Amino acid sequence: MMILKRMKTAVKLFSEDFKDRSNHKDASLINIGFVADKQLSELKVRKKVSEQDVLIVRKETKEFLVTALTKLLEKCPLKYTLVRNLAWLDPQKIKEKPSLCEKQLRLCLQIISSAGKVRENKCDTILNQFRDFAVICKTSEEASEWPTGAHSRLDTFFHAQLAKEHAFKDLWEIVQKVLLLSHGQASVERGFSVNKNITVTNMKERTLIAQRVIVDHLHHVGGVTNVGMTKELLQSAGCARQRYHAYLYEENKKREHTQQTKKRQVLQDEVDQMKMKRSKLQTNINALLTSADELAIEAEASDKISVLAKSNALRKAAKDKE
Repeated sequence: MMILKRMKTAVKLFSEDFKDRSNHKDASLINIGFVADKQLSELKVRKKVSEQDVLIVRKETKEFLVTALTKLLEKCPLKYTLVRNLAWLDPQKIKEKPSLCEKQLRLCLQIISSAGKVRENKCDTILNQFRDFAVICKTSEEASEWPTGAHSRLDTFFHAQLAKEHAFKDLWEIVQKVLLLSHGQASVERGFSVNKNITVTNMKERTLIAQRVIVDHLHHVGGVTNVGMTKELLQSAGCARQRYHAYLYEENKKREHTQQTKKRQVLQDEVDQMKMKRSKLQTNINALLTSADELAIEAEASDKISVLAKSNALRKAAKDKE
């Protein structure tokens, strides 16, 4: 109890060393739960466990609790200064303690601007807009009724108060960014599990998307029995066969176009290959003729029959290639 009395703020909570044994209760006083306590008592009566075994269980329970608490504190968002100062989003606090909320907003802006998420020259404008909004909150019925009023969600409350007001444009922008901090990717990861449950062999992308849309809608409305049988839905279901045939027709056209494109590509590749071979052949012929001319000039200058024979052989080879 003494350690709990010392933890009056989040900062003190995170500064406390929970592994310090001076802060721990005696292992024999650890509450291991009603069922576990009962089973240990029964085992002791039947002499299947000793007092030392019971003490070991309680010690291990204490170690588990300390480890779990330490891990929770490591993951706890309250260790971040930004999160600890988000109380300025509370409409009740804005109404009752506007100065404190403004101070907390200033700290948040310092952190957000240092991260490059908002320009520093906008911070004063945001603070001025917040002061004006705090004045409105003092007389606002929505702020007084929150969170039991029509806008019980914080995002819907601020959207109703700020989104359509140009005078609070910059304040609304920072509110959106701050509210997005708590959004993780758990919903996306849950979607992977849904995909795994609804996929079958050889399922195409369009089918998977359609089934996911259906599953998401069923979750949204709360079950199959809550799906509204509207006129549009019935008409869409009635035209399903026509859309299917239209889809097959389009797929056939795409397939034919792809095949024709492939054939043209094959012919074009053959033409390009022939042109390349012809170019290489012409290059070889030119090289042979050039060498033959050089040998002929050399034979004329040296009166060597062997050189002239080589020249004639090269000319013959060039002629054969033609």
